[in-house]
Parts: sequence; C-alpha cells; structure tokens
Amino acid sequence: SGRGGRDVLQVVQLDTMKPSSTVMAVGLYCACSSSMLIVNKLAVAHIRAPAFVTFAQFAATALAVKVAHMANCIEVDSFDSRKLMHFSIYVVGFAAGTWTNMRVL
Repeated sequence: SGRGGRDVLQVVQLDTMKPSSTVMAVGLYCACSSSMLIVNKLAVAHIRAPAFVTFAQFAATALAVKVAHMANCIEVDSFDSRKLMHFSIYVVGFAAGTWTNMRVL
C-alpha cells in the first residue's frame, strides 16, 4: 500500500524470498556491478579525473534518492545527528575506498 495512492517500495526480508528470487537478485547485482566497472573505466579514461567521476556518481545517487522521495516512491529517514555520527565513519571509508578504486582504473 502507498501514500497518496502511490505504491511505496518495501524492504523484503531475505529469509522470505524464494531461492529463484535470490538467484535473480544476485545475478542482477553482478550485472550492475560489472557494468559499472566498465562504465567507470571508460569515464576515468576519458575524463582523467577519478575524484570528479566519484563525486558525480555520489551526487547523482543523492539526487535520485531525493527525487524518488519527493515523488513518494520511497521513504527516507529524516536527519538525526546521532545516526549521522554512526554512519559518518562508514561514509568516509566507503568514499575513500571508491575513490582509490577509481584511481586504480
């Protein structure tokens, strides 16, 4: 069920998924991941600015989440300083790992 007559994406627990759904999810993840590796390789080769490519991807992701939230397609938690502090270490580590991976490309 959704808000305002629109469906809202819901999180599915892995233990309730059928094995075929799990295989499909893993397959799609692998396809997306390998496709992004190729796209990243091409982007870094042409732009020669790994930090910019990484920033552009993060900005596009943040924009997509914001637009989906504004369209009532997804629910997004409000900012909470306690949550922000807990996740900040992960975010910095993830961003650093992504940036270094881009430098390798």
